[in-house]
Amino acid sequence: MSVASPIPLTVEGAATGKSLFRTTLLYAVLFLACALLAWRGGVFHSEFGRYQDEGMHYLTGLFVQDYLTLGHWSNPVQFARQYYLHYPKIAPGQWPPGFSIMQTAWALVFGVSRLSMMWGMIVLTASLALLVYREGVRYFGPFMGMTGAILLIAARLTQEQTAMVMAEIPLAAASFLAVCAFARFLTSGRRNDALAFALWTFAAIMIKGNAWTIVLAAPAILLASGRLRMLRNRWFWISAALITVLCLPYTLITMGIVAQGWDTRTFPGFGYDWLSLRIHLGFVAGVLGWPLTIVGVFGAVYALVRRTGIRWSERDPFWISMVVYAGVIILFHVAVPSSIEPRKIYQIAPVMCLFVLAAADAAANLITKNSAMVRTVRPAIGIAALLLFAVTGFSVLPDYAPGFGPAVASVMAHPESRGAAILVSSNPQWADSEAAMIAEWVERSRNDGTYLIRGTKLLSHSFHAPPGEPEFALNFPTQGAVLQALAAIPVSFVIVHTTEARISYPHQALLKAALDGDPGDWQEIYHSERRLEGLNETHKIEIYRRRKNLAGLPIHYSVDLTRRIGTEISTSP
Repeated sequence: MSVASPIPLTVEGAATGKSLFRTTLLYAVLFLACALLAWRGGVFHSEFGRYQDEGMHYLTGLFVQDYLTLGHWSNPVQFARQYYLHYPKIAPGQWPPGFSIMQTAWALVFGVSRLSMMWGMIVLTASLALLVYREGVRYFGPFMGMTGAILLIAARLTQEQTAMVMAEIPLAAASFLAVCAFARFLTSGRRNDALAFALWTFAAIMIKGNAWTIVLAAPAILLASGRLRMLRNRWFWISAALITVLCLPYTLITMGIVAQGWDTRTFPGFGYDWLSLRIHLGFVAGVLGWPLTIVGVFGAVYALVRRTGIRWSERDPFWISMVVYAGVIILFHVAVPSSIEPRKIYQIAPVMCLFVLAAADAAANLITKNSAMVRTVRPAIGIAALLLFAVTGFSVLPDYAPGFGPAVASVMAHPESRGAAILVSSNPQWADSEAAMIAEWVERSRNDGTYLIRGTKLLSHSFHAPPGEPEFALNFPTQGAVLQALAAIPVSFVIVHTTEARISYPHQALLKAALDGDPGDWQEIYHSERRLEGLNETHKIEIYRRRKNLAGLPIHYSVDLTRRIGTEISTSP
């Protein structure tokens, strides 16, 4: 009889010193593979801003760290307001605190620099790859387990998330662990597996709300696996109660903040959902490329329906769990009208890699029924899968260094920048680089009393507009009014970032014209223009300095956050 899936090759037991050494060595290899890809993609000398949320994640993590370590615990709301006035891209409540706490733990040991954060992301990616290996080796042997891990690491979407301070990789890892624990529980009925499911589900939801896919997948897995008898197991209900008590209150309290990032808060219509489904299926195919995705679909079907001479309800529920979990990930992101982006479905990446391994196993069993030959043929098919991916799905990230770091360093070289008000403005609507520039500043210093002010908060405001219509309106309609607003604060430096954009903020051109039109008061002191060939983008950064030295003058500035927290915050008492 063939040793192919869905019967595991090995039985998990207590870790021995030898197995611990092998695991450590394997992790070191995966870590090195991640680091080499990051180095090849220029990650170690890139800057913040590959995606607009990255700077916000980084700043929110620093906010949590400073709150926990500076001792101002008596009034967290006031601390957050003051922090936001200085570094207005923190987002407590927009995301759960799990990822920020992970950042804090890492930064307390290794520092807060972007380079330190990149090594932290590599650690997380290597850990996720190790999880793929662990499940792959159970069913298909060490070589195929390594094949799945390498596919995960080399996937373009994995490279992108590793290159940024983003929550998708730890979310995928915690979610995968939760579903694996649930699959084990359906077989064992043991307390430890139920508690592991509850623990990892809690961890995943506290990293990002997308982890509610686990809660939706669990009953569907229970039904699809035919293990309804588990409803009589008290640990099933205890784990469900723990997840509800630990996760639901936070989700409900912060839902109003989270929903502000959705495309709509009402049912968008079946046309939207159908379009969203097609786009998300394309995103799934983009993880490993279309050829391997098709291979993976066959692997999923093979793992799900292959007969083994035992009743359906007695089968290993692991593959049923993986197939159902993958489907729920897609349907969840189709149904929730948040922004439609490839990173949203990253939870499916480890599952897709395992499906490819299952397809390789199916091919090996079609070639021969001899178990010894299967073990020989399977690695050859794994190599073929890697070669197919190399040709059709693999690419290395381009460098990302638009020049934010040098521009920020140029401003900081002026002594009068300490404690001053500095305006940062970037033109692409909803994809601006304000957070990246603020993050570059805070990476270098966050105790100099500087007020970093966003152009999207000072010079314009957003509103709900029909599709295709402008979503921002000017706060100051003329150049003179813009200059008066800058003088009233008063602003000492302005950093203007301009790049190609489908739609630009309306205040960007007006701000630039106002500064250029007032050379008596404003002096351009810095200009850079960089072409990022790998991304086909040109980034221009200009810095203007107020000729009058404003050092020591009080800052009068307020931010309207009524849509987010129901109030306005101000530098005034």
